[in-house]
Amino acid sequence: MGLIAAVANRHTAFQRFPFPDESLYRDNQAQQPADLHARLDSCATSYLTNLGHVDAPTRDALAETILRIESLIRPGYAPLNGHLLVWLRFANLVAYAAAAPLGH
Repeated sequence: MGLIAAVANRHTAFQRFPFPDESLYRDNQAQQPADLHARLDSCATSYLTNLGHVDAPTRDALAETILRIESLIRPGYAPLNGHLLVWLRFANLVAYAAAAPLGH
């Protein structure tokens, strides 16, 4: 399976994955997961729409999104981690695919 197909399959799963319950994060974090989800979805959509070509602003947005997701992950067991780790794996796949030469 090619990288574009892998990203497309994971993007579909990402869109269907349930969104975290708002009770899982503190009040000052309430909007962060929604923003991160939207940004990651936008980056993946850009990658897929452009058949693997990703412009510099999208690469930068993806890198920032990865860092922000990582900043919300807590050591040990935290219910929100279950959602964030799935998002992080998907974000890392998109970043890897975007950095790979086309045709591989």
